[in-house]
Amino acid sequence: MLSELPPLETSQAAFNTLVRAWEQAVDKHTTLAALKNDYDAVVAKQTKRDELQTELAGIEEAIQSLQPLSEAQTAFENLKSNLSAENEKLTALTTLQNDYDAIRGKQVSFTVAQDEFQTLNADYISVDRKYKVLYEQFLRGRAGILARGL
Repeated sequence: MLSELPPLETSQAAFNTLVRAWEQAVDKHTTLAALKNDYDAVVAKQTKRDELQTELAGIEEAIQSLQPLSEAQTAFENLKSNLSAENEKLTALTTLQNDYDAIRGKQVSFTVAQDEFQTLNADYISVDRKYKVLYEQFLRGRAGILARGL
């Protein structure tokens, strides 16, 4: 059986050829694995890029739909001047409200004073009538005294 085997040098050469082929296959496999990883990374990045492009297209549409800055600035200036005018109106209305409140307070005081005046005036009229009646009686009594003396 040993006689049927090829010589050692031939076997060694064939073995070395197989080892080199094996090493080349391992190198190719390593290279292919690295290429597959790179391919997967490229596919993931392309997918992300596509998503970002879609998002960018939406943002660009939104930007296109916005009114120009000058129009927005003009609208802002108008709103600002309107706010200033409204603040002036508010200040005037606040002053008027304060004046109105003061007038209402004075009206209440006036009503109280008027009621008091009515009461005092009624008392005065009553007392004045009594005074006039008494004064007339006094004058008549004096006229009687003067008439007796004549």
